[in-house]
Amino acid sequence: MTYDARLLMMLTELALHAGEVPHEAASRVPRPRSGGTISVSIEADGFALIGLDLILTSSGTIVLCECNGSNMAATSFGGADGDTARATHQLEAAVPRLKAATRGVVLIAYAAHTGAIAEIMARAALICAGIQEMKPCALIDASHAVGGDISVVVDSVENIAVHIAMEGDRMLYQGVEVVSVANPNLLPELVRRGTARRDGAHYCVDDSLFHDGRFVDLVHDKSSQQRLAEGTGITPLAWRDCDDMAQCIAAIGDFQAQGLAVVAKMNGGSGGCGIEFFEVEDDSAAIAEKLARLESDARHDLADIKQLRIPFPSFQLRGDGGGIARRHHVGDVRTMGYIKDIRGIARPKLCEKLC
Repeated sequence: MTYDARLLMMLTELALHAGEVPHEAASRVPRPRSGGTISVSIEADGFALIGLDLILTSSGTIVLCECNGSNMAATSFGGADGDTARATHQLEAAVPRLKAATRGVVLIAYAAHTGAIAEIMARAALICAGIQEMKPCALIDASHAVGGDISVVVDSVENIAVHIAMEGDRMLYQGVEVVSVANPNLLPELVRRGTARRDGAHYCVDDSLFHDGRFVDLVHDKSSQQRLAEGTGITPLAWRDCDDMAQCIAAIGDFQAQGLAVVAKMNGGSGGCGIEFFEVEDDSAAIAEKLARLESDARHDLADIKQLRIPFPSFQLRGDGGGIARRHHVGDVRTMGYIKDIRGIARPKLCEKLC
């Protein structure tokens, strides 16, 4: 790949600015001139990607807020070549399918109204450029028909999902085989539409299609993330699974009694859908109002209320937009781990448990 990722972002930002589209100026984020990555050797077959949102405390404790995957933005800024590295990793993971395909589609989905569009578009352009070194490839959005070779489709989750069909665990876009997907939030949208199936926390698709690889189910299983963190050197949050609203009310009350705020998130919720914050000071009326919003999401088929997860942080979320009140909080860290054949970039113990 010979394109400059930050230049691609800058050009996208100029177009967004001209169109008065709100966006984050990703091209202006400073990158280190060198370093920014840690490489360790692990035994792993194939490719995968996992992102960790961590909390650093004044005592040096690292706490796992949650795991995400190729739906994460702002993960490539910490390395000198982070922007190119993430695009290259997705491309390399898809190479066998790309070479075998006469026609194929690469899907890069994003949340509607995301501010990270410049970062996403630059990554899509880098992937398209890499494919063009092997065979003809076009970069399009969901309003265009796929071509006769390889098409990289970049659009919102909802706009892409409309064109997807499943044949067993195979995914087709406009009737053409999908060879790579970025953003696992596409899956709950397909489940909501009845296009794909989910068995518990498992999506019934070929997970190797996704840049996330074997972690694709884990991205939306917030309680399993905390279980896996145990014994890795990363401190898990307390958590509880709830199957109905009565259990949710009881769990929230228990945590409030301990002086803890609660983050309630539906399993399969995505793009900010199906998430509510409960402060320690929230009374029964406030709790009922917020839970009603979760139920409203479920009624509109935005998430499955029978699969509710409640991870909660050991610090208090204020009503001023989420400021952290406790003094022991130092900062937040967002990091991305890439697994490639037998080489991984992540904390070794956590990688071993996740793999």
